[in-house]
Amino acid sequence: MNWKVLVAVVVVLAALGLLALTEQGRQYAAFLGKGLGSLVGSVLKAYPGKTFNFELTVDEKAAYGQAFSMSNSNLVVSGRGSAIKIDDKTWNLGDKEVEIKATGSGDIAFTADGKIELKMDTKTFQIDGRSTNDVKVEVMIVPTAFSLDNIKKDMINITSATGTMLKSFDSTAITANFEKSNLQIDNFSGMLELKNQTTTLSGTAANIQIDGRNV
Repeated sequence: MNWKVLVAVVVVLAALGLLALTEQGRQYAAFLGKGLGSLVGSVLKAYPGKTFNFELTVDEKAAYGQAFSMSNSNLVVSGRGSAIKIDDKTWNLGDKEVEIKATGSGDIAFTADGKIELKMDTKTFQIDGRSTNDVKVEVMIVPTAFSLDNIKKDMINITSATGTMLKSFDSTAITANFEKSNLQIDNFSGMLELKNQTTTLSGTAANIQIDGRNV
């Protein structure tokens, strides 16, 4: 937090303490205290905590139900899909295994049963070796392997997850193992991979909780 802002908050708190010495002062302090609460909340939002690096490895189903925004991201996914829409034309995939590679921005979501819904404005796009550029792509696919970088989400909640987490901060490393635990990750930015029935999230975060406790 900016030290000048911190000093200002301390000065206001000291003033409120002096006002509390008289009855009239206490009433005035109570009025100011309400405004101070909003001020402190705004300050905390304006100066968020320092982020740290982490890698989280959990079972594949941890990604189900999650959604992310992506910006200038690199996507590689293999799996089965029935159709793909490229610009205004829809192509039948015949429910066969395909490999898609793309760079661009957009949104990606995992359904409750593990399918991927992708909407992407691509700079480059390739499917099974056939390439094009600057197209809009929409596809739903059942992935067998998947990787995507440069994704962000304000808060990730994962329920009943089993796996491991490695957190590194200022030359300190912490490893945590968990089983059927609830996870919360704040201000995530990084990469997501699905491979061998395992989900890996790696990147930076402002805070991680396991079963309600900060790690």
